Amino acid sequence: MFPYFGLLRVLPFLLTVFVSLASSEHTSNWAVLVSTSRFWFNYRHLANVLSLYRTVKRLGIPDSQIILMLPDDMACNPRNVFPGTVYSNADRAVDLYGDNIEVDYRGYEVTVENFIRLLTDRLDEDVPRSKRLGSDAGSNVLVYMTGHGGDQFLKFQDSEEIGAWDLADAFGQMWEKKRYHELLFMIDTCQANTMYTHFYSPNIIATGSSELDQSSYSHHADNDVGVAVIDRWTYYVLEFLETQVTSANSKLTLGDLFDSYDETKIHSQPGVRWDLFPGAEQEGRLRTVVDFFGNVQNIEVENTTATDPGSLKEDLIEIARLVEKWRARDREYLIQPVAGYGDLSRAGEDLVKPMQTTNGGSGGVVVCLGVGGLVDLSEILCLSNPEDDVEDMGGVEVWVFDARRPWNLANVFGGEPVSEQALGEIDANARRKTRGVNKGCITPSYKSSSGGIVVYDDGDIEEDMSKEREAYCALLEMPEVDEEDEEDLGDDSGSEGEVDQPSSSDSRKRKSWSRTDDEDESDEEDGPPRQRRRSNSGSSLASSPTRQRPRAHDPFHSSRAVTPVLESPSLAQPKQPSARSLKRRLLRLKRKHESVLQNYYSSGTSYSEPISSLVYSLASELGREDNDLLWLAIVGASSLELSGRTMSGVGISNSSESGGSAGWGGERGERIRQILRDEVHRLNPPDPYERDRDIRGEINGVIPTTAKSPTDKSIRLSPEPRFILIRHWSLYDSMLHSPYLASRLHVWTENGRKRLNKLLAKMGISLSQSHQSYTHMDMELKRVLRQRLLKYAPMYGLDGLVPAEASGHAASREGWGFVRCWGWKACLSATDVGVIIGAMLEVGPEEAPGSWDTKHLSRPRSAPELNGVDSTESDLASIVPRFWCAYDALSLTPESPTLLLEALPLAQHLHRSILRTGTSLLSKHQIRHLRAFRIAVVKDGPDVKLFTNPGALTKLALWIAEAIQVQERERGDLVKIGRKRAAGTPLVLAGLDEDRDLYVVVGTGGGGGVVDFAALNKRREERRKKKEVKETKRKEKEERRAKRASERAQREADGEEDFEESEEEESSSESESESEDEDDTRADKHLLRNRFGIAFQEVVQETNTRVRIDSFDHCVVEVRKEDLGAFLEALSFRSVVG
Repeated sequence: MFPYFGLLRVLPFLLTVFVSLASSEHTSNWAVLVSTSRFWFNYRHLANVLSLYRTVKRLGIPDSQIILMLPDDMACNPRNVFPGTVYSNADRAVDLYGDNIEVDYRGYEVTVENFIRLLTDRLDEDVPRSKRLGSDAGSNVLVYMTGHGGDQFLKFQDSEEIGAWDLADAFGQMWEKKRYHELLFMIDTCQANTMYTHFYSPNIIATGSSELDQSSYSHHADNDVGVAVIDRWTYYVLEFLETQVTSANSKLTLGDLFDSYDETKIHSQPGVRWDLFPGAEQEGRLRTVVDFFGNVQNIEVENTTATDPGSLKEDLIEIARLVEKWRARDREYLIQPVAGYGDLSRAGEDLVKPMQTTNGGSGGVVVCLGVGGLVDLSEILCLSNPEDDVEDMGGVEVWVFDARRPWNLANVFGGEPVSEQALGEIDANARRKTRGVNKGCITPSYKSSSGGIVVYDDGDIEEDMSKEREAYCALLEMPEVDEEDEEDLGDDSGSEGEVDQPSSSDSRKRKSWSRTDDEDESDEEDGPPRQRRRSNSGSSLASSPTRQRPRAHDPFHSSRAVTPVLESPSLAQPKQPSARSLKRRLLRLKRKHESVLQNYYSSGTSYSEPISSLVYSLASELGREDNDLLWLAIVGASSLELSGRTMSGVGISNSSESGGSAGWGGERGERIRQILRDEVHRLNPPDPYERDRDIRGEINGVIPTTAKSPTDKSIRLSPEPRFILIRHWSLYDSMLHSPYLASRLHVWTENGRKRLNKLLAKMGISLSQSHQSYTHMDMELKRVLRQRLLKYAPMYGLDGLVPAEASGHAASREGWGFVRCWGWKACLSATDVGVIIGAMLEVGPEEAPGSWDTKHLSRPRSAPELNGVDSTESDLASIVPRFWCAYDALSLTPESPTLLLEALPLAQHLHRSILRTGTSLLSKHQIRHLRAFRIAVVKDGPDVKLFTNPGALTKLALWIAEAIQVQERERGDLVKIGRKRAAGTPLVLAGLDEDRDLYVVVGTGGGGGVVDFAALNKRREERRKKKEVKETKRKEKEERRAKRASERAQREADGEEDFEESEEEESSSESESESEDEDDTRADKHLLRNRFGIAFQEVVQETNTRVRIDSFDHCVVEVRKEDLGAFLEALSFRSVVG
C-alpha cells in the first residue's frame, strides 16, 4: 500500500515520539545589580542600582543572594552636601545608603573581566563566597545594568566596554553550566535595546530603556545635590514596583509591568524580547514579577502520608507510574542494522515475528529505512504463512522508506491482510472500502489496527505507475488459470501477438503459478536467498501477485475478485461464448498484464528521491522540522550523489554538461535541492547586524571555513567546488583526489599532473601555497579562487568545476552546496560529512576511533566463513561497529563534530587508495573490453584488502568508469541503443578477498546526468510559452463553444454530428499537446539503467558458478575465485544496461 501525503493527518505517530515535559518551578532567586559609571555627575546611575537593591530586598531576596557592584562611593564624595546618604528623589524621603547595605564589588573591582567571571563562575579559588553568584539550574536570576552606552556596547568606568556579543556569550556559558533556570535582563542606558539583540540562550526575557539611536534621559534633578538623581525608565519601573507590587505574594505579572511603559513619560521607546523564552510572549507575560524580584517562599506540607486526590503521596505515585511508562515505551524501540537479505530475514524471524498478536505479541510498527523496497516483505519478515487459509499480519504494520527502484509491487499494491470475515462474507470492493485502501492507495478512512505494509510514495507511484497498478490489480481480481489450461490453450492463443510468445525461460518460470510447484520451490537449499526470487529478477514470477497469495482454496473469487467473468452482463448475449473461448480470452488478458509487469521489473535498477528528504517532508507536514533534521536531509541527498546512486542505478553521472554538484535525479533532483536551499533560508534567517557581511561573502563566492560566533550552528549556502575535503586538506590534494577533476586532467599520467600544475599556475597559485592546508592559505588567494576557477577551468574542459555566477535572489543559487558550523569546533560541508560517513561505513574502524591503521581495515574470517558463499550469513561482526560509529557521528550531540573530525584521516586514506589503485589499473592497461562491458580485477597492491568491501570497491569502480567515459567522449565513442543514450560506461570491477577465497564483484553503468542549468532555464521558458499558447487556444475554444451553443437549437441532426466531430478533433489536438509536454518532462526515461542485478541472476540460473547474491544493491555479488572466469564469460552475453 502507498499513502497520500494527506494520510499524515490520520496517522497517530511518526518515526520519532516527541515528549515535552513541563518545566519545574524555580528553587531560588538571585539578583546581580551593576552600575558601570564613576564620577559625581553620574550620581543617578548609582541611585538607579540602589533603588532596585532596596526593592528586591523588600520583596524577599536576602543579601546573600544579591551581588551589588558600585564603581564609585557617591555617599562619601566631598561634593555631597548630605554626607553618607544617597537619594533617588528630590524630596529625600528615603536614604538608599542606609545602615543595611552590603556592597560586593566596589571601585576598581567593577570591571568587565570580573563581571563576566562572576556570571560564568570562573573566579579564583580564594574569592569569598559573598562575591560569587551561587545560582544553579533551579535559580531565577535578575540582571540589572545601568550606565553610559551606545550601539551594542556599555562602558565600564569610561575605561573599557562590554559588547553585546560578550554579554550574550556569558549568558550562553551560564546556560551550558546550568547556572540559571530563567533569567530576566534589564538595562537602562542609551540605545539599551541593542545590548540584547545577540542573545541566543533559552529561557531569557530581556527589556531595555531605548531603541537604536535613542538616548535614555534622566527624570529630575535635586538642586541641593546639584545633579540628576534618577533615570526616567528606572523611575517608572520603580514606581510600578513600589505602588503595585506591595508584597511577595503579588500576582502581578511581567506583562503588567511591561504594559505600564509610557513612551510619553519615558521619552524613549522601551523594548522587550520574548522569543528566547519557552512559549514566547504568550508564556513570558504570565510570569509573575516576584518570580524574579522576590524570593521563593517556604511551603510546609502537612499530612504527607495522605492518599486523597491532590495529596503529595498520590502525586509522587502518579509521577513514578508515568516514569515507568516512559521507560517501558523507550524499551520498545529498537534499531537493528541489516547488511543484506539474510540479515533482514533473520530480523523478521527473531524480532518481527514475536511482535505479532498471533504469536503472543501486541503488534506494533516496523520502520524499514533504505531496505525492503525490492522484496516481498510479507514473506521475508514472516508476516504471513503461505499455508494459512487466511492472511493475518498479526497487527504488525511495516513502513517502507526506500529510494531503490523498481518497487516490489506486492508491497505497493498489495501489502494488506485478509481477514476471515472478508474472505467469507464481503466482496473485494467492499473490503477495500472498509479497510480504506483503493487499489493499494491509502485513503483518509484507513485504519492501521490490522497491520499491513505501507510504502511511502515520493510521487513515482501515483504519477508514473498507473499501468503497473492497473495490471497488478487486474491480476489480483482475475480467476487463476492452471498450468494445464495454459498448455491446452497455448496453440490457440499464439496468434494474439508477441505478448503471448514468452521465452523459454519465462515458460519454465511460469510453472510457479501452480501451487504444487510453489511447494517444491520452497524446499530449495541451493542458490541465492529465497527473497531474491521475489525481487527484480526480470521474470513474471516476481511480478505475479497470485503466486504471493497461495491459498487452500481459490482466493480470487472470494477476497479480491470482481464479479466472475461468466456472469458479466456484458457477455449476456443471445449466443454466449464457450468456456474454452472465455478461457482463451482470460489467458490473453493475463499475459498482457504480465507483460506490463515484466517490462517494469526488467527495466533495471534506479534510485529515486533520498529517504532523508522524504522523512524531512513528513516532519514538515507535522510541523516538527528544525535545523538538525534539515541538515540530516541535506547530508542524505549529498551521500546519494557521492555513492553513485543515480536515476539510472549505480553508475556515474554525465558530467559533460555545466553545473555544480553531480545530479542524481536530473531536473527532479535539482528541484529537491532547490527546496532544501529554500528551507535553509527559511530556518536560518540572516542576522540583521551581519547581513552586509554575509551578502559580500556570497557575492565574492568565498567558501566558509569558520563559524560566525562560538555558538553558530546555522546552515549556509556555499559555492562549493567539486573538490574532496577542501577545508581539511591542501588545495593540491583536494584537487588531485577529486574524481571529476582527475578524470578530465588524466592525473594518472605524468602529463595529467603537469596539466594540474599549469592550471594552478594560470590561477596565480604557487605550489608552496597549494600544498599547505587550505585554511592557512593566503586570504587573498582564497577570496579570488572561485573567480579564477570560473575563468581558467573551462580551458581544461572543467566547465562544471564550480557553480556558475548566481543570478536573481540568493535563495535560487543553483548548484550551490551546504555548509554547517558547530561553533569553533568544526566547519563541514554536506559533501565533507558524506565523504567521512561513507569512509566510516565502508572501511572501518572496528576498534577505537582514530585507529586508522591499514591492518585494521579488514578482519580475518574464521574457518566456518570459508566453507562457501552459498550461506546467507553476513559479516555483521565487522559491519555493526561501523554502523554505530557512523550513527554516533551523525547523532545530534555535542560530540558529533568531534567524531567526524577524528574520522578525517580515514576518509583521506580511502581516497588516496582509490587514486593509487585507479592509477595503477589505467596506467598498466589492465582494463579489458569484454563485449558488453569493460572488466578490471584488483588482486594485488597495497590496498587490495581495502577493496574487499563492496562500498569501497564501488567508489573505485565509479572513479575508473568516469575516467573511461571521459576518454570515450573525447574519442566520440558514446554508446546509443535505440532512443536511449549511455551516460555511463558499463564496467565490472572485481576485488580479490584472499581470506575467503572469493571475488567481490560490482557492476556499474547508467548515469544520472549533471543538471545543465542553461538548458533547464531554456526548457522552462519553452514550457511557459507553450502554456501561453495553450491558454490562448483554450479561450478561443470556449468562444467557439459559446457560439455553437447559441446556434444549437436551430441545428439539424446532421449538424450535431458535425459538432461532435469537431469536438473530437479539438480533444485530439489537446491530448497531443499534453503528450508533448509529458514527453518533455520525462526525457530522463531515455537514459540507460543498470541491469547488472538482472544479468547476475540470469547467469546464476543458467550456469553452475557459485555466486552469493545477498546485497541490497543487486549489482554487487560474491563469486568463488575459481568460478570468476566462467561467470564473466557468461555475463558478457547479457544485456547489462537497458
